[in-house]
Amino acid sequence: MNTFSKIKPLPPRVWVVILGLWAISLGSFMIIPFFSIFLAQEIGMSTVQIGMALTAKLWAQQGMTFLGGLCSDRYGTKATMFGGLMIRGFSYVGIAYSHSAFWVILWSIFMGLGSALYTPAGKAALVQLSAGVERTLVFSIRSTFTNLGVSLGPLLGALAIFSNPQYVFMIVAVIYFVFALLTVGFVPKLRVQQEKQVTNWHLVRDIFRTRGVWYLILANICFMVLYTQMELTLPLFTQMRFSEWGVSLLFTVNAIAVIFFQIPLSAWLSRKHSLSFAMFFGLGTMATGLILFGYSPYLFVLLFAVALFSLGEVTIEPRIDAELTQLVPENSIGTAFGLIGVASSIGGAVGNTVGGMMYSFFSAQGYANWFWYVTGMAALVVSFCLLLGKRKSEYMGKDLSV
Repeated sequence: MNTFSKIKPLPPRVWVVILGLWAISLGSFMIIPFFSIFLAQEIGMSTVQIGMALTAKLWAQQGMTFLGGLCSDRYGTKATMFGGLMIRGFSYVGIAYSHSAFWVILWSIFMGLGSALYTPAGKAALVQLSAGVERTLVFSIRSTFTNLGVSLGPLLGALAIFSNPQYVFMIVAVIYFVFALLTVGFVPKLRVQQEKQVTNWHLVRDIFRTRGVWYLILANICFMVLYTQMELTLPLFTQMRFSEWGVSLLFTVNAIAVIFFQIPLSAWLSRKHSLSFAMFFGLGTMATGLILFGYSPYLFVLLFAVALFSLGEVTIEPRIDAELTQLVPENSIGTAFGLIGVASSIGGAVGNTVGGMMYSFFSAQGYANWFWYVTGMAALVVSFCLLLGKRKSEYMGKDLSV
């Protein structure tokens, strides 16, 4: 009861930022389920061209978060958030009325750029606007609402099946424009001395020199390597062993687990346990879920493994965000979040590439389940290394993290 009672003191301006992050998630997942189908049937793009558009969006969204963080610290979170939402909204309008692969790819880049601008600025704004509130709790609430968008978006986007798909793109664009205006009206500007702060490469250098930041970057990369398997190899494995219906249940169970366990579990770990234990617990439960994926004679066992995997997901991401805010000065929080976003793109690329190659190898040999055993055991080893490495540095007094 105490955990949830802490949600009430959050001021309305914080909720505007959280709902803006929710709007990005909701809008994205209203489009994602049928995006490739729309590009193929309505615009006539080939599979290769669709892949180019998705890749352009991914790298712009993840790789440019560093730029978004720099803009947030230099020009202010409010202006960066507003710009990100407007760019994202216009990108959907552009794609809805594109007639060639060139314009779709171009607008896909802007779609990713809009998210890259808003996300680190939105996180920085949460820190600046929620003084006196436990930061792990704030980021847990943010993650919960993001996953609400993930779960509701596909259901709303399914309306495109019964109507003109362009309408859905326009509805999503309107959502972004509305929240851009709400940002202008409800999110206050930063204090002058902070808003005028010019971010330079010396500040970036200082962030990189902080030992605790490198620990968080490494932990985030490891987390993303594992998390990408939820979107890449696990659906393939589930479809092969069970059915398409089982694939849809995977994401439903994942979203439900995140929504119900995100806030209480993160709050408990932040109050009772250190960062090193939280990372160990998170990666350890994800690793256990991976191992159970390999041993799943029945669908309910696989779904239980997904729920276990999700516990690690809800543990790691908000804790990394919260700890990062304790390590860097307030006028460089946006830049630091941008660096974490770049780490996510690195981990995602490694997870997609190496995970895809390993899964293909084991599947070709007729031992797809061994991919999960090997990956899970490797993740357990990494979790122990992160636990012991962090505690050793803390014992030696060389770590500045809280």
